[in-house]
Amino acid sequence: MREKRLESVLGMEDPLRINVSDTPENIKRGLSEQEELFKYLSGGADFFFRYDRIPNAFASKFGKNYSIAINIGMVETLAALSYALMADPKNLPQIGTVSGEDVSPDQLDELNKNFRKPGYGFKVPSYPKDARRFEAAQRFASGAILFIFCHELAHVFNGHLAYLTSTSENVFVHDELGVHTPRGSREMAFTLRALELDADICGTINGLTFWENLYKIYDYGRDLGAIGPIESWQVSIELASWALILLQEPRANYEGSSHPAPAVRMINLNTIDLFFSRSRNEKFQSGITGWVASHFLVPKFGKKQVASLFLPEYIDREIKDLRAKYESLTPDLLLAVGTLELAHPMEMISPTKFPLG
Repeated sequence: MREKRLESVLGMEDPLRINVSDTPENIKRGLSEQEELFKYLSGGADFFFRYDRIPNAFASKFGKNYSIAINIGMVETLAALSYALMADPKNLPQIGTVSGEDVSPDQLDELNKNFRKPGYGFKVPSYPKDARRFEAAQRFASGAILFIFCHELAHVFNGHLAYLTSTSENVFVHDELGVHTPRGSREMAFTLRALELDADICGTINGLTFWENLYKIYDYGRDLGAIGPIESWQVSIELASWALILLQEPRANYEGSSHPAPAVRMINLNTIDLFFSRSRNEKFQSGITGWVASHFLVPKFGKKQVASLFLPEYIDREIKDLRAKYESLTPDLLLAVGTLELAHPMEMISPTKFPLG
């Protein structure tokens, strides 16, 4: 029954598929640009936005058909978080003029309370008043959505879905609710966590290439020139990663989960930061981690609970175990990549080496 329902909503006939041309004018232009870009980059996989306010995105394979979809709730969540970020004068003060900016603790608290509420349409707590900061917030949100898309794209082109369906016809991988597969088990969850980290790093690095091209084509430097293309991409992926983390329920033990613990996911960001630092003279500090921790993590979960998520011994063991797990999967993933009947316009990172470590 569950599988039949999924097949009915994830294919071409999905009743929640958005016709972007019918959307309100205030979001039509942005969604249209992103839909056009994502369809081009999908290389034969179907892409669409869905009118579902649950913040989620997924990649799926049913038979020989691949789909990538992003719920409008994920777009709303990232936009609300990005506007709040830039409405706070303490964040990225080198962009625009911060003297007139202000966002109250009550406004941030209202946003924080509504994470994990199914079906909630995230309301923007405060818009940036400065025009340049307002535009920058929109750029960061679009970059965060690009990261989410590239993460899902990696599930397709790095052979994750083809591998998972090698002994099961259909699989559905998504980033807020987890994974639906008939082979659910603790071992399968372990495998999926390794693939999720791979999708994070591949989505980040491939997305950076796309972002740098967009930066030039659409003159993003007009709004983001104060920090540059690499640094603005880092802000976007941090924004997306923190949104995903905030949508998860923190707990000390993630051994049965299909997605990495927040602390482990943050290790990915540290690895990415090292990658970025080779491309610039000074290490860029966005300040997002401190802002999210003080306004979202600690008020929501408490200092003790947050601290328990960042125990070094747990992080080190999990990263080591996930690295070994990924390396054991590499031969099968390479075989799975060879079965793809999709033509991607750009070569994706080959899953021949686990990126962490």
